[in-house]
Amino acid sequence: MLGPFYPPEDRRMLLASVLHLLQAAGPEGGAAAPTGGAPTNAARPPGGLFSFDMIVPLLGFMVIFYFLMWRPQAKERKARAALLAAIKKGDRVVLTCGLVGDVAALTEHDVLIRFDDKDPRRMRFKRYAIHTVVKDDAGAPSEVAESEAK
Repeated sequence: MLGPFYPPEDRRMLLASVLHLLQAAGPEGGAAAPTGGAPTNAARPPGGLFSFDMIVPLLGFMVIFYFLMWRPQAKERKARAALLAAIKKGDRVVLTCGLVGDVAALTEHDVLIRFDDKDPRRMRFKRYAIHTVVKDDAGAPSEVAESEAK
């Protein structure tokens, strides 16, 4: 079975067989002309290998696939890149593992995260480990302080 990573000689054979099929289905190829007369299309089905009936659904499928898969994924990728580029020192972030902390320092690929205000220790993570940036709410720190005091 030929997979996407097959040897070059198999690729050449596959390309040669595809080219042979295209030549056989093209307007010049196909069945030989009857003896003594002009070539007729009676032996071949109309349209050949790439007929209009096959191209229209294929193009329709590609358009649907573009609007349902590729375009939304590109938008998400751009939004994620903008999020990671906009991170600055002091932001409160949620990591992909679920930890919540403050950004203590940034490099091009790494982020140092401080998880506790009282503890000076920090942990290094890759930037892509950041899931979201938490928006600061005015009431959130006081609620946390009240729940810890109880």
